[in-house]
Amino acid sequence: ELTHTLRGHTAAVRSVYWSLDDSSIVTAGMEGAVYERRLADPSGMRHQEYVQKGTHYTSALVTLDEKLYVVGDDRFLKEIVENSVNKELDAGVVLTQVVVSHPPQRMLFCGTSTGAVRSYKYPLTGEFRDY
Repeated sequence: ELTHTLRGHTAAVRSVYWSLDDSSIVTAGMEGAVYERRLADPSGMRHQEYVQKGTHYTSALVTLDEKLYVVGDDRFLKEIVENSVNKELDAGVVLTQVVVSHPPQRMLFCGTSTGAVRSYKYPLTGEFRDY
């Protein structure tokens, strides 16, 4: 049975992330859009969104404290809170994927275009280590 039709992306969706509590999904698209939708909302309306035209987003997630983390071809790790950039870290390299550790969520991990895995301290301080 169809429960939701999610509209909004106008280019390929590169990432779909289910929140740890299964209450929402986050999608990231090649047109520069990131959307969070609450699954309990029957309208399917966006709870959070961030759009930056000209950037191809490849991965996004939402944390337990409702912050979105987004990476793409612009070399930045972005923290989005209430539809606005709260923090932006220049990675110096294209970040391709982002994942967060299980609760208590003390680490963020990113894949890089050079093949390294980058570990960021969470909450974000800018401190990281490549492996």
